[in-house]
Amino acid sequence: MTKGLQELYFSLESSDEFSVVLSNQRKNKIAEDVGLLLSKHNAPELLWRIWEFNPASALICFEDKNAFAVAVEIQKLIDRKNVVIDVIQQCWNLLESSTPALALQYLSTFDIRRTTEFLPDNQFSSVLLISLTEKEIKLISSNSKNIILRPLCPRYCEIGLVYQSSKTSGGIVGWFTGQMAGIKSKEEWHCCNEVCSSINEINTMLRLKTKGTGIKILSFTFFDKPITRKQLMQNQIYPSTAYQYLSNSQMQDLGIQLT
Repeated sequence: MTKGLQELYFSLESSDEFSVVLSNQRKNKIAEDVGLLLSKHNAPELLWRIWEFNPASALICFEDKNAFAVAVEIQKLIDRKNVVIDVIQQCWNLLESSTPALALQYLSTFDIRRTTEFLPDNQFSSVLLISLTEKEIKLISSNSKNIILRPLCPRYCEIGLVYQSSKTSGGIVGWFTGQMAGIKSKEEWHCCNEVCSSINEINTMLRLKTKGTGIKILSFTFFDKPITRKQLMQNQIYPSTAYQYLSNSQMQDLGIQLT
């Protein structure tokens, strides 16, 4: 049963507005199912901490003893360091979208990133990968929408790649330059014309949280040729519904050079 839940969770992508809402509703239901599974098996507190950020990662750690062992080490580092919440979020996102070892590596370099204010060149780039619907991309490219919302704050958003979610294909279609637009309540974001979203859409973007982070898009450029989902999977890149960062080696393997 858990394998089916995990496969379903990872497969929920869509291009039209109705299906996007439906997919998020299904994801919420799956999150509930994962919660019930953890309750049934008296899961340790660590899995519940992960579940609050990323139910899929909690499910991975529940099923995979090696992933759970890495999660234990990650939590030890979190407990020892003054880790900001967006770094914690990114760690649990990496468990879903990449490998447990990469999540541990990400957190183990936290001190370096905190003091130098950039990610080590030999391990990570600071290029954000973010998933958007076809509707959102059209609004951004026409300058009708200039702010995108996420439940938690990414550490870096100066340069980002845009992954267009789709039922049948999907891929990285372009890149943007951006900056933080602040943290506000969903009601405040609804009053912001640059968000260009209904209150229901904002609720979906923020995963029903009362506040969210805005990323202001300063410029957006389409690639001449999109990077397909197949290319991403060949490089073991599985875009998260929240956000993630690509390593320098992943950027090189995909042939991405941003100027």
